[in-house]
Amino acid sequence: MASLPFAAPRGAVDYVELHAHSAYSFLDGASRPEELAARALELGYPALALTDHDGLYGSMEFARFARARGLQPITGAELTLAGDCHVTVLAENATGYANLCRLITRAHMKSPRGEPRLDLDALLERPEGLILLSGCRRSPLLAALERGTDEAERLAGRLRDAFGPGNLFVELQNNAVHGDLARGRALGALADRLRIPVVATGNVHYHVADRHRLQDVLVAIRNRTTVDDSHALRRANACFHLASPREMAWRFASRPDALRNTRAIAERCQAFDLTADLGYRFPDFNGSGFAPAMRVLHQVCRRAFETRYPPESEYRQEAEERLAAELALVDRHDLAGFFLVYHDILE
Repeated sequence: MASLPFAAPRGAVDYVELHAHSAYSFLDGASRPEELAARALELGYPALALTDHDGLYGSMEFARFARARGLQPITGAELTLAGDCHVTVLAENATGYANLCRLITRAHMKSPRGEPRLDLDALLERPEGLILLSGCRRSPLLAALERGTDEAERLAGRLRDAFGPGNLFVELQNNAVHGDLARGRALGALADRLRIPVVATGNVHYHVADRHRLQDVLVAIRNRTTVDDSHALRRANACFHLASPREMAWRFASRPDALRNTRAIAERCQAFDLTADLGYRFPDFNGSGFAPAMRVLHQVCRRAFETRYPPESEYRQEAEERLAAELALVDRHDLAGFFLVYHDILE
């Protein structure tokens, strides 16, 4: 079960993988974030997106490893919508990252434990700073297309209107699975009719083809069955590895625009660096009215200090010096908000 045989095109290929799962896609992804990043560098990728299921658990680990080695990390996630459909969402900037975090939080909070689902309307409410890819074989667009062309066009129109004509891409995949070519042609025709750009992705679940064996085991565990009895549940082949740009060019030889658009999206996402652009502003806390978090923490600590160390306490002077030193350390590392959140939880 090796990767697809292909005749490599001549010259450089404009392709960046924008849909990849790591082991943080629990019992699905079969490679660590750093393995995916290292393999991307070996294959000559300038950038790589990590899009784990309904979470950003491995994003910082991935971003730090990639940045340190000259690979541009792209932050994203594959969100599960109501009806068990999937869409791929990428953060173009800090606003997009914040909205992606909010969408993921909402999906987890409004769903049974371990089964995050997001209503389509909720997704459409927070499009700012996000690039939406229509999803894998379980995309809502494909599901709508199977019910009829008119329904698919209406859904695509809603997505385009919400995210903007430049921020929606119809996602095409070709992993040598039965029906991939027909699905790709149908989606491509729909996109062309509505003048929506297409983008190629590999739906990566492991960094090298041989790792498909581990992924088979993970799928069996997830479904509480044996490897032998999970044949119908496992992926059809080993073509869900991180393929080289030239292999992807072979897979999508009929849609070179889908390849070029991956590079264009990656260049747009250069504006956001997860390792440097986060920051935060501590919100209104018990009526603080957006006062600096450090000032609020001083007030909280001072109130507790006066209770624990009244003026007659023999330890007051020593405690005063210790508190000043601790608060200076917190201030230096900009951790006041972190301590206030935990104070609120404990209270």
